[in-house]
Amino acid sequence: MTIKQIAETVKELIGNVEIVYTPARPGDFGGKIVSSQRAKAELGWTAATPFSEGVGRYVAWRREQAAKQAEAEAIAVIPAGEPDAEARPRHVLIISADIGEGHDLPARAVAREFRDEDPDAQISIVQRAPGDGPDPDQDAARELADHVPLAALAVRLPVHAVHVLRPTRWFARRMLTALGRRGLMRLIRAHNPT
Repeated sequence: MTIKQIAETVKELIGNVEIVYTPARPGDFGGKIVSSQRAKAELGWTAATPFSEGVGRYVAWRREQAAKQAEAEAIAVIPAGEPDAEARPRHVLIISADIGEGHDLPARAVAREFRDEDPDAQISIVQRAPGDGPDPDQDAARELADHVPLAALAVRLPVHAVHVLRPTRWFARRMLTALGRRGLMRLIRAHNPT
């Protein structure tokens, strides 16, 4: 069986496939003659399925598997607004800075979108104020500023001046993450969003 015969068989079974002929490349497989005589002599095995029939079975099996997978995925997806009867309602946690309407308004808008999408969702908007407990950004920034004044400067610099202190800003972000992670995780555990 040649590569051309294999390609033509696949084209017949799949359809809408173009066979492209190109010049040979160095290292291309030159082909071998394969014989099943030894398998017949030692194992009593002989090929009983013609190639085109075997490929046809394989293509049918692959299509069947793809259809099953698509069906399973469609069953698993729960459209918005139609919560799974077996699952508890979604719990949504929105964290906002308590520094004015510029943060409050977007938080309320996100909450409204969640309610429109899933009326049963339980939504918590948590506003964090300075000294209000485990606020990852503010507490970590304060801690970082106390110990690394240059990092505090980098955090407060205008955006256009940041290119000068990129390594310092990178360091400040890393430190804020390291220092604020525990407080943020406590907040998330307390509200248990899903």
